[in-house]
Amino acid sequence: MTAQARFTPDVRPSRVGRSSRPFLSVLAAGLACLALGACATGPANPLTAEQIRDLGVEVVEVNIRPDTRLWWGEAEREYARSQGCSPPERTSGSREVGAGPGASRKKSDNDCDYSALVNSPEAKAYVKERAVAVMKQQFEKAMMPAFEGPDPAVAVVDIKNVHIVSGGQALILGGSHVMEINFELKDRVNGKGLAAYYNMVTTAGYAPGGLLAIAVELMSNDPFERMSADLAVKARDWLKGETAEDGSSATKAYPN
Repeated sequence: MTAQARFTPDVRPSRVGRSSRPFLSVLAAGLACLALGACATGPANPLTAEQIRDLGVEVVEVNIRPDTRLWWGEAEREYARSQGCSPPERTSGSREVGAGPGASRKKSDNDCDYSALVNSPEAKAYVKERAVAVMKQQFEKAMMPAFEGPDPAVAVVDIKNVHIVSGGQALILGGSHVMEINFELKDRVNGKGLAAYYNMVTTAGYAPGGLLAIAVELMSNDPFERMSADLAVKARDWLKGETAEDGSSATKAYPN
């Protein structure tokens, strides 16, 4: 980033729960960047044309930081279904992984404590493992065929923030999916950092909400998958020097 800005949304505690606040801080940062133009372009790529040509990305490492905010309701529901537990008929959708004891403990129709289950250490571990697996797959797909030179390198992705809007929220409130990572390229032999793009962000979603938002989501790939793919393509194009003038990727993994 070339600049840093702060933005504080006007949010009433009575309307927004505690678990929503981490997402709001991420969304607010993104809105501030858009308003000020501070995030329009990424950092300069320090690699020369010769270094780029000789790059060979052999390994992709994906990490989830201890302070990562991970809000992905579909992965929670996957885990619950694997345990024979379905969500309650009325649910607010996804919650941040690690939201804590403040979450509702309403039971689902099949008499299991859904909230307790998806907040368990096992569920949190499952969601994190799924996030790492999907991100790793998309970065391998984008990076490895693009960089097959003689100089071995490792692409390192640190997942910082993830907020996938639930179907109910999309219908009633609208909103955007948000994903933020740190990307770094390292020499595989000596571990030296070669290039880094911190605070890389992608957003998607249908802000107006309503039935249109639901219809578009149903026709799209899983939001986590397509946003991971967009970040991977963005990182690849940045390394190759193919970033568009507005700072976005010159190509996209999924069309809008």
